[in-house]
Amino acid sequence: MGVHLDQIGFSGCPKYSELPIQVRGLPPVVAIACGEGHTLALDKDGYVWTWGVKALAPEKIAGLNLS
Repeated sequence: MGVHLDQIGFSGCPKYSELPIQVRGLPPVVAIACGEGHTLALDKDGYVWTWGVKALAPEKIAGLNLS
């Protein structure tokens, strides 16, 4: 079973990918989590990024730093 492309930043695409796909626009990432239509990433500086159905490109969540 593949990963739906909404989860990796390509909203609306009906295809699946069996292989990892690089998401442009992210700094170095240390952790990642996916939901039904979104993805969250934690960068090496503690900032959280999100993208998916409503945000096609990664966006840093303002004011959220986990370091």
